[in-house]
Amino acid sequence: ATNWRESGLIGGAPGDPDTTPFTGDPNADIDGDGLAALLEYAFGTSTSTANVSPFQVSSNGTALRISTTLNQTADDLVISLQKSTDMITWSDATADLPELSRVNNGDGTVSVIFESASGYIGLEDNYFFRLKIDLLP
Repeated sequence: ATNWRESGLIGGAPGDPDTTPFTGDPNADIDGDGLAALLEYAFGTSTSTANVSPFQVSSNGTALRISTTLNQTADDLVISLQKSTDMITWSDATADLPELSRVNNGDGTVSVIFESASGYIGLEDNYFFRLKIDLLP
């Protein structure tokens, strides 16, 4: 079971793989929306239609919330949430912002919310956050 993942489709597709490997130029931006093709693939958005970034940072009281949509069928990606105080040195942010929820949208994407504990906003350090996306060979 540790090698399994939820199907990208509601109800699944038993016996049929639903993996969609990345193809093309990872840096291309065909639709001119500022999101490179690899990001569009990771977010599960279209490379032919301009999209706003689904990576959103907001507050929930004094807790920090990051929400995004991810491609459920992108088995060739490793995606990690990271933080930095200077945008040069990055470290894992999952201890600060654990995954709060993951909802299968039924279209091959999942909506994911990461949220800190209360009191995170207003701490002495100010952080930048990013999703690091690595394409596996």
